[in-house]
Amino acid sequence: MIVIAALNPHPPLLVLDPKPEMLEQVRSTDSSMRETARRIAEMQPKRLIIISPHAPVHPTAFPIFLSERLRGDMRQFNRPDVALDYPVDQDFARHLAEFCGQRGLPTFFLSEDSAKQYGFPLSMDHGALVPLHYLHEAGLNIPVVLLGISDLSPLEHARFGKALAECIAQDEVPTAILASGDLSHRLLSSGPYGFDEQGPVFDEAITAALRNDDLQAAAGIPADTIRRAGQCGYRPIMMLLGAMPQATVHQLSYEGPFGVGYCVAYLETNQTASEGDEATEAKPAEDIRLSLARQAVQEYVLHGRVPEPPAPEGELAQPAPTFVTLKINGQLRGCIGTLAATCASQQQEIIQNAISACSRDPRFEPVTPEELPQLQYQVYVLGPMEAIASRDMLDPKRYGVVVCKGSRRGVLLPNLEGIDTVEKQLQIAASKGGISLSENPELLRFEVIVYGK
Repeated sequence: MIVIAALNPHPPLLVLDPKPEMLEQVRSTDSSMRETARRIAEMQPKRLIIISPHAPVHPTAFPIFLSERLRGDMRQFNRPDVALDYPVDQDFARHLAEFCGQRGLPTFFLSEDSAKQYGFPLSMDHGALVPLHYLHEAGLNIPVVLLGISDLSPLEHARFGKALAECIAQDEVPTAILASGDLSHRLLSSGPYGFDEQGPVFDEAITAALRNDDLQAAAGIPADTIRRAGQCGYRPIMMLLGAMPQATVHQLSYEGPFGVGYCVAYLETNQTASEGDEATEAKPAEDIRLSLARQAVQEYVLHGRVPEPPAPEGELAQPAPTFVTLKINGQLRGCIGTLAATCASQQQEIIQNAISACSRDPRFEPVTPEELPQLQYQVYVLGPMEAIASRDMLDPKRYGVVVCKGSRRGVLLPNLEGIDTVEKQLQIAASKGGISLSENPELLRFEVIVYGK
């Protein structure tokens, strides 16, 4: 079982006795990694899975180290004396490979034989060594399984993370997962790879997805943004989110003083995050409708494109009127919808209204790339319109309302904060259509299904 998981960066300077003035610039990262190591040690795991983007990368398979021991040092940074040596849980490594193979997820053993055959290094890289250094200082010395990444898609890495969690659940060994990865390397012109405007955009998007344990949001980051960010942590994070779909996330710090983004977080399962005997309520996976809205907004704001999702199935394939609402910190940022279906499918209706909400709501300026990580989404799927003869047939918590007079029309969705009387609901809806209630307008009501908070 998984008892705790974490994301750590791996700046080598943290373990190379840096100058005080340099250490001061990454004080938050250093403190947060010590806190994460302490919490992992506190959970007393008996096995550690560590994912490093700097282990050998395989083009079509997920690398798994299978040597008897995992050794490494910092000789590439002129410090061979900074070294670690851990036993490897070879039985679990073999079981994981078999388990993943049964699910169509190819793996590749990094053993002494394959290292000689293909010229792969078998030693521990700094992506693993830096986080392990903190765990070693915290007194943790347990069997390790080191995993690498592949050139397969990010979603395949999330699938691998899910399979990893399922495989761990098959035995009773308390297990910790540690994903190692830096974020964008292009945050500052003075950084190692210069500056790219997509660097901060990527870091904001991936840290927001991590905070919310939101795999769909992480998967929705455009490929061009990922590429231009010059990161190394995206695929390990996708593995982590795939393995921990219902977690309580504690993001301890984020900073990028040298032009590289360092994020430190730990994730607790619902069991370990509970207080006393009270279990934390499981967080459901994001509904596909919210994912469609989110991906449409991100693609349009960043690239001016309308995404092409997979063929819709079930209810999403049927036409339906929808509204998409965008908020930032609970404040409205855009809301556009349709009272009758205008597209062939509910899926396409959501995409079109999401794009309109972020770019064509006349009350607001278009959403900017910097705002994307802050957006909160709601999707309303509307039921049939019903003409009513009396205000007594309204309930602002249950029904939305349409106020009509000639060609003028005002609409208000149901169950909105601060609108708790029929009179207030009608006044606001009428004013949106430039209608006076003294004109005895026609009234229609409708019910909705709401996705998102």
